[in-house]
Amino acid sequence: MKNRYLLQQLINDYEALKAIVEDSPQLSNQDNDFSKVRTIFEDKIANPDLKIMVYGVYNAGKSTLINAMAGEEVAEVGDVPVTATIAEYTCGSYKIIDTPGIDAPAEHEKITMEEMLKADVVIFVVNPIGVVEEQKTLNAMLELLAKNKKVFLVFNEKHPLSDQDYLILKDQTHQKIQELAVNFGLDNILNEIPVSKLNAKAALAARKSGSVGFLNSTGYVDFESKLNDFLASISSFDVNERLAKSLLHYLENIISDLESTTDSNVVKNYDELIRGITNNRAKLRKQIRDNVESKEKELYQKIKKWLYNDHSNIKSAIQQELEQSCEILSTELKDDIDIQGAAIQADIDDLQAKTPELNVKPGFDESVIDDTLDDGDSQDFVFEQNSSSVKIELDKMENLSKSLQDSVKVEHIVIGLTALKAAMPKLMKNISEEVIEKIAAKTVAKYIPYIGVAVTIAMSAREIFGTDPETKQLMQQQEAQKRAYERWEQQIEDISSEISQTFARDVILSFYNVIDGFYGSIIEKLNLLQNEFSDIDKNNSILLERLYIIHKNVSSKAL
Repeated sequence: MKNRYLLQQLINDYEALKAIVEDSPQLSNQDNDFSKVRTIFEDKIANPDLKIMVYGVYNAGKSTLINAMAGEEVAEVGDVPVTATIAEYTCGSYKIIDTPGIDAPAEHEKITMEEMLKADVVIFVVNPIGVVEEQKTLNAMLELLAKNKKVFLVFNEKHPLSDQDYLILKDQTHQKIQELAVNFGLDNILNEIPVSKLNAKAALAARKSGSVGFLNSTGYVDFESKLNDFLASISSFDVNERLAKSLLHYLENIISDLESTTDSNVVKNYDELIRGITNNRAKLRKQIRDNVESKEKELYQKIKKWLYNDHSNIKSAIQQELEQSCEILSTELKDDIDIQGAAIQADIDDLQAKTPELNVKPGFDESVIDDTLDDGDSQDFVFEQNSSSVKIELDKMENLSKSLQDSVKVEHIVIGLTALKAAMPKLMKNISEEVIEKIAAKTVAKYIPYIGVAVTIAMSAREIFGTDPETKQLMQQQEAQKRAYERWEQQIEDISSEISQTFARDVILSFYNVIDGFYGSIIEKLNLLQNEFSDIDKNNSILLERLYIIHKNVSSKAL
């Protein structure tokens, strides 16, 4: 269930990225880079099951192996490349895809590469004779591993190998793989490449004849057993990781390109500040989720224990536990936000310190900044400049004149940063423990009526059979009362799980809103500074900010 949820989150991240690419001229012009990501995800959305393909050089017996697995001649075979299109075959409980292979004609190879993007698993077929010397073939296999594909290596022996020769050949192949793997940044990968041998042509004949002894002699039974074990070991986590890494690869490349397009030190350091704030928001969300999930487990165990032991006034006990949990979690969130707020102020100081352009002295006395904001949404700050009062409204900074010289624009940025630092105490003060507790407490109020009904049902089931061991033993001899006892146990499990899980879910969502509101207010103010950039730098900064968010979302899933 959790992995399916993660898959949907990755699909959501992909959809968000696709919308950005389609809306951004500077990205849509590089759509060929995104096309690989699009191919992978669109296929997985349409076909969520494990995608398995057979791959290898044209004369290694790929199609013959598929025929052996299918038990009949479904794939065309030949001594020259004959597979020019994608074909899917049913082999037992799996769907196997046959494609043109290594050394196929160029037009065939293009088809193979596109299908390779979609594959989760590759059954890599080689002719054992000369495989150790076939560096190109082994490099092709290692490239698949580097792209997070799961690989199953098959020696299709057209001429029988003795067990001794097979062991020697496998060891030599392992040695060559280790040597070549260094070039792909791969290490300790031998356990990731199961190896099996069989004579596919003989195995097909044996399966068609129905001779068990003949089939055993071909190596097919051992091959099938190992392959099934290998496929069963591949979890949805493995598939999710491959999808996440394909997104990250594109995002990291495009972010790097965008970050290198400006020569402005101010813009570069501004983008770095935004990226840091985005990362910190994601870390805080994760920290809060971890805190709440830990409290969820504790709550589950307590409720379950109380229900089993017939705790007196259990409804009040559960309610009190939920309220105390809210109080503890609220305090933790408030403390975390105070820490993050101080860190953001320090990051702004660091931005100015390492950006010489921002060391210009603003034409006002910073000590007279009025940070006593009212309880509304006003974000006004008052400065004194040349003995006259000049009102700077952060929410309206976009109205500052665009005809001013660069040096004046830099001063506006300094004003904005200084004003934001002055606003931070107010922003943090607004995230009070009382406000957070009030938000979280709504979750408790939602479940109070439910708790009463659920506990009543559980206690009613308990009364049917009593609690003392002798009564319980007597009652369990009768089928009806055994079923009642089973229902009671299930009620306890359901109530404990549902209260703790739904409480945790709603608290997390409530706290996420608090976190996003806090960070959103800060980023909103910082975004006003983008109006002082050139049009190109402004557009790139806006785009980078959106990409940073997706990158952080995806990187948290690529464990």
